[in-house]
Amino acid sequence: MKALITGASAGIGKEIAYILSQDKVEILLVARNQEKLINISKEIPGSHFISADLSQTAGILKLLEYCEDKSFIPNYLINNAGIGVGSSFANQRLSSVEEMMFLNMNAIVKLTHHFIPKMKDLETAKILNVGSTAAYQAMPGLAAYAATKSFVLSFSRALQEELKDTNITVSTLSPGPTRTDFISSAGFGSEIQKQAKKFEMSAKEVAHIAVKGLYENKKEIIPGLMNYFSTKIIRAIPRTPVERIVKSIYFKDQ
Repeated sequence: MKALITGASAGIGKEIAYILSQDKVEILLVARNQEKLINISKEIPGSHFISADLSQTAGILKLLEYCEDKSFIPNYLINNAGIGVGSSFANQRLSSVEEMMFLNMNAIVKLTHHFIPKMKDLETAKILNVGSTAAYQAMPGLAAYAATKSFVLSFSRALQEELKDTNITVSTLSPGPTRTDFISSAGFGSEIQKQAKKFEMSAKEVAHIAVKGLYENKKEIIPGLMNYFSTKIIRAIPRTPVERIVKSIYFKDQ
């Protein structure tokens, strides 16, 4: 059994790699930070890695060429790599937003499109696309980011239906606040970081739930009861009040 995990140098991706390796899965670690990949690969026997920037077409081609050269076809394709850009959309650098959109959406589409025909010949074949609870509502302060995660959710659910008569299953992981560097790297200040810590799950907790859901062929995996119920409640509430509440949170220290 083989797994390709993007965004594997930290957070949820790294923890999924550790869990799958315990099930004797051969791991291909993919991320930009080569130093971190080297250290993680030393801790996971039999794993290998490639440093590639998947926010650029060249990085995706580098990864796919590597897989072709090594005849590496994953039983588990874990599309975990993603970034966030926060604050008022008008104040964000367009180049940063476009890079985020490419990584969060285009990279998943390109890798999935490449591997589906190859994975159809495998006995076990599963795709896990990592979204977010942000996919379930518009989020002022994370406008483009939430939109990319809505894309991931919609794309994944449609693929699951298209592939239901094949051997390939498609799952979407939608975590809420997780103990990673997402909030700080997205550009939010100390107040938002402080609020997020109240609801955070550890990356290890999320990864265990993700792998369990993947094995069980769940369409949507939402770790944490609070996160699960919040996505259900949001659907029953008029959108405008929800958007105003989100805005009041994410604009607090801007």
